[in-house]
Amino acid sequence: MNPSSLRFKVNSSILAAAVVITVIFAAILYPLEVRRYNTQIERIHLLLDTVFQQRKEQIADELYARQKKALAESLQEILRVAGISGAALYLPDRTLFLSAGHSFPHIMEGVEAAKPLNAPSFGIVIEDERPCLVYSHDIEISGALIGHVRFHYDLHDLQQERQLAIAIFATLLGTILILMAFILNISLSRLIIQPVTILRKAMGMVEEGHLGQTVHIPTRDEIGEMGRAFNAMSINLYNGQQAIKKAERKYRAIFENAIEGIFQCSGGVEGRFVTVNPSMARLLGYESPEDLLQSISSVAGQLFVDGESAEQLDSILRKEGYVVGFETRLQRKDGVSGWFSISARSHSDSFGNILYLEGSLLDITE
Repeated sequence: MNPSSLRFKVNSSILAAAVVITVIFAAILYPLEVRRYNTQIERIHLLLDTVFQQRKEQIADELYARQKKALAESLQEILRVAGISGAALYLPDRTLFLSAGHSFPHIMEGVEAAKPLNAPSFGIVIEDERPCLVYSHDIEISGALIGHVRFHYDLHDLQQERQLAIAIFATLLGTILILMAFILNISLSRLIIQPVTILRKAMGMVEEGHLGQTVHIPTRDEIGEMGRAFNAMSINLYNGQQAIKKAERKYRAIFENAIEGIFQCSGGVEGRFVTVNPSMARLLGYESPEDLLQSISSVAGQLFVDGESAEQLDSILRKEGYVVGFETRLQRKDGVSGWFSISARSHSDSFGNILYLEGSLLDITE
């Protein structure tokens, strides 16, 4: 696609708008998703701490008495809580005493030395390629540390839910943007690009000389107004061209069939003929206007018999700008001179220099 074309610019604008909308939606919705995720994590923290607090005294008594069977039943009851995938008890030296759900490391890891007493700690670990939230808490009796408890909460479903929410958001946003771009592209193509293309082609036809071209743009917006203005302009140009051609044919017939010699020459009297009619050529004894134009390179030098007469004519034209019935002798092609009456008008520039003369010639020899 041509980068300078209107379609490319429209599509680029739509793409830029889509990118901006995507950034705005992401800036609004992503923090909301992060907040929702953190709220879920806080809810899990509260759940795990509540589970421990409910069984805290029972587990402490059973651990103090080293009642493994009772502790195993207590840990199995904890595993019945949805989401908890493992539970373990560690002795004060952090060695594993009893576990349920899955295997725990023999030496307890990740317990902060500076953690406040009777305060839970939380962390994230990867268990069998699945993210797990780890809850740890000290177990005490009468202020004496007798062990540690650790719960693992499976975050796989929460992570899946988060990824699904992001995927749904991205899919919906992408679908909306694609539909928006598609609808806008079709609408703009039908309402703007196609009418402008039609106008451009019609203007090209007029530029090539095919006046009278019209376009059909039925809309009543600015582009429709442009189309109607173009049609009026094109028709006016066509009518003007036809009028000019008609006038040209009319004055060409007058020019060609006039009894007087009609001429136009460049510069002043010292110049050369630019245009002459057939009567002008006949009066001066030439076979055709072309023969006269090719033969005479200086009007004053080759046609005027009397040089002073040429100078006098030139002076009058420069002073008055026109002359009527100026009589002088001119030399015909065969060398025979005759008397002629010249009526002419000069056209000058802003500095008074004669650009060209135009006038008529009559043979008054008889």
